[in-house]
Amino acid sequence: MSGDLFGPLRWRWKSEQQVKIQTKMYQHNGTIDLTVEGIDSQNQAVYQEFMSFLSWLRNCAVFRDLDSGVSPRALKPEIRDQYLDMEAKIGNITDPDRTSVDIWKSLKGPNASRETRMEVVACIAVCQFYCRLEGGFIRDWVVGNYFSRPSNLPSNQWIQYSTTSIPILPKDLVPADLDCILPYSKIFDIEAFIDALYGYGIVARVFRQDWRYVLLIDENTKTGPFMMDLIEPHIAQTHDRTDFDVSNLTLERRYTKDLGMRVDITRLSDPIQLETIVDNIRNKKFQVLRPIDKTVTKRIEKMKSRGWTQIGTPLSFIPDLPSTYNAVLMLYPPTTVLYQNLVTQMKKIPGGHVISIEQIRNSNIEALYENMKETIAKECPGKNPNERELFHGTHGDAMKGIINRGFDDRYFSPDGSWDDENNGKITLKGFSIHHQELKKIFERWQKLIQQIQSAEEYYNQRTNKNIQFLLRTIHRLHPKNPTYWKPYCNSLVKLINQKYDNYVQKFKNRTNDKLKSLLDICIQNQTQDFRKDIIDCTNDYMKAETFSDDVELLKTTALNDCISITTFNDILSLLSGKITSIQCVV
Repeated sequence: MSGDLFGPLRWRWKSEQQVKIQTKMYQHNGTIDLTVEGIDSQNQAVYQEFMSFLSWLRNCAVFRDLDSGVSPRALKPEIRDQYLDMEAKIGNITDPDRTSVDIWKSLKGPNASRETRMEVVACIAVCQFYCRLEGGFIRDWVVGNYFSRPSNLPSNQWIQYSTTSIPILPKDLVPADLDCILPYSKIFDIEAFIDALYGYGIVARVFRQDWRYVLLIDENTKTGPFMMDLIEPHIAQTHDRTDFDVSNLTLERRYTKDLGMRVDITRLSDPIQLETIVDNIRNKKFQVLRPIDKTVTKRIEKMKSRGWTQIGTPLSFIPDLPSTYNAVLMLYPPTTVLYQNLVTQMKKIPGGHVISIEQIRNSNIEALYENMKETIAKECPGKNPNERELFHGTHGDAMKGIINRGFDDRYFSPDGSWDDENNGKITLKGFSIHHQELKKIFERWQKLIQQIQSAEEYYNQRTNKNIQFLLRTIHRLHPKNPTYWKPYCNSLVKLINQKYDNYVQKFKNRTNDKLKSLLDICIQNQTQDFRKDIIDCTNDYMKAETFSDDVELLKTTALNDCISITTFNDILSLLSGKITSIQCVV
């Protein structure tokens, strides 16, 4: 995981309240020791903030790296001319070289509006304070160019207050607010941010909650007030899913014409690309990407009330897992339509009672299924695989095996079916020879997946061994002046660990692609053993990907990180002859 998870939190409490917080994580049992040094009321406030984090964490399937989304990029050249107005707005927000004259035009010029003032606030957050902008403002204003005001309600009457003392603006106000993720690798000072706004005559009031700052901006400005959320980075890492495809865009500093994605939805069985999202926004269409519970239902109704149209089949998307995990289980919300339908179906079984329903995310099994569906579709009229949702009855260890190996199709009841009379048995209909052949295919697929997983484990072990050798080499060095060496060493170690995670994820993606290419062959060829092919591909990949090529770049990057805390000449003197010999080949 990039950065220090609770680093910004510790700095904030120390800077604002003079409270010292220490955290120590134990990865072997998943616990965290928390030590707080402050008066009792401050200790309780820190405790509540950590409990808020845990409440977000409980609903998180994949605790994500904030850099795990899709990096910003421009639209394809053939359509960019259609979106020059969008690129201009992106530049207004993400260009750190934007002149103060241009900024003042957006604030006080003849064409200044509530939206252009929101652009300026976003620009200050993104360019000066390294925040990341995401959410509805990008969708509604930057891409869609949509805006609306409450009818028959002057702007000085827009603000209302809830029981939590947080201001509320009218629901028909578009765009409603700015959503920003605070930086995890740089210090964010809320007072400095307020001062930066005030330097341009922008007045803001700050409301603090356990997981964010809420700002009320332009309260007494004739263009009308707006809200801003500044979300703590450790909280943002629990936001692993997205409600709609059109709400998944991000803007980052210096990407002056580019859009990114907060969650990577390009690896779905039916990938959703950046161009598709932009086109959907311009045509006011959206696709649901998570289970439709009460909260999502309200958001869907809100979108429809603004003239948007829901398209496609709702998906329950869970992002890719870290390379160290094979599968994850996610509780399905009881308020969803699917949950209620399953409960109704299960009531047909005498004594049946639903305790909970969990969704499984296993990229290898999903790739296997999608390939099988594609293969079947080629032989069906209209390429329709006639996909149906079915029950699969099992118990004991076989139930646990579904998570990592998929459904066990080797055994079936020749005369059972899922109804009130047969105790939940399943019928597999067709000729016996077809049953036997299908079982053999499943067994070959299972063997192939196991070989792929073994290759991934081997690659991870070899790569980790080389990385550990490199880290030991670094820590064995004893410079004459440790004052400057320690921050440099810490920065370099962090970069090396990040690079290791990147290598492991790239290899996992490669093996998934390899798996897809071998599945068809596995169906048609009963005798072929892919073990040698997989081993050769793994070895070739390891020979081609040499970590030593990146060491010099990592050293330079770590050096640049340290320049801010020491002098360039001191660092050059420190490093002279100290680390030029570090080499590691993966």
